[in-house]
This record gives sequence, structure tokens and C-alpha cells, in this order.
Amino acid sequence: MAKAIDDASYLQLIDWGLGHCGAGRHREALAYFRVALGARAEDPLAQKLAAACYQRLGRKRQAAALYRRVLGLRPDDTDVLTNLGEILIAQMRYQEALALLEKALRLDPKYENPHSQRARALIMQVVDNLGTR
Repeated sequence: MAKAIDDASYLQLIDWGLGHCGAGRHREALAYFRVALGARAEDPLAQKLAAACYQRLGRKRQAAALYRRVLGLRPDDTDVLTNLGEILIAQMRYQEALALLEKALRLDPKYENPHSQRARALIMQVVDNLGTR
């Protein structure tokens, strides 16, 4: 059974993990996010941050699984839609990627979120890949 922690301790774990992540120490960051997930397994923030670390470490299966869990809780998270779309492109699952990336753009049609701008660029990559198949 996961050990319960108070909000301040939970946020401290997230903060420490973000500090490591910002310094490019993704393994160390992941360790903090995994402890946070152990205490609050259904928290989308810890899931999203752990998924981003997995993605940066090249562990795409683990990242995709966590991103999908986040989308179950927050289906309109443009960051997660874009990151999962990018993983699917790398796996040559272009149609799935395109659906996620197009949804991200529909949620932010003015491209105000940097992830929406990235989603647009990734869509162009998918279109290029589908055109050369």
C-alpha cells in the first residue's frame, strides 16, 4: 500500500524533481516523480512529469502508458496530446498521432500554447511521412 504524504511533502517532491529535470538530470527527476506517484498514483501532474522523464530517457513505452493515463483524467491536455503524438510518430503510428495532434490544435486554434505550435510542426512531419509511404 502506498504511503500517504501531506500536500507540502508531495509538492516538495515535485519541486525537487522539476529541479533535476531542468538541469537535465532526468533519471534523478524520475526518482522523485516515482515517489510522488507512489503516494498519489492517480495524480495527473506526477504522471505527466514522470512520462516526460521517461520520454527524454528514450523509454517511450513507459511514457506512452503514463500519457494515456493522464488523458483518461485530462482529455484536453495539449501538452500530453502533443507528447504522446510525438511518441506515436516515432513508432510509425501516424494515424493515431495525427488524431491526437489535430485535437491539440482544435483546443488551441490560435497557437497560444507552445505545445500547440509543436503539434502543428509534428502534423507537418506526419503529412510528409504519409506522403512518402
